[in-house]
Amino acid sequence: MYRDKYEPDRVARISARNIGTGEVESIPLYAADLPAEELAALRKDSGE
Repeated sequence: MYRDKYEPDRVARISARNIGTGEVESIPLYAADLPAEELAALRKDSGE
């Protein structure tokens, strides 16, 4: 539904089994918090 309505360039989902279905990027459950940690580190380095 979401893809049909908003037509995003990329679609990602968090998966415990690390299974993607072609158009959907699958982020393994163990790696789901990595982007948030990297963002926090960048903010800390820039003084925010």
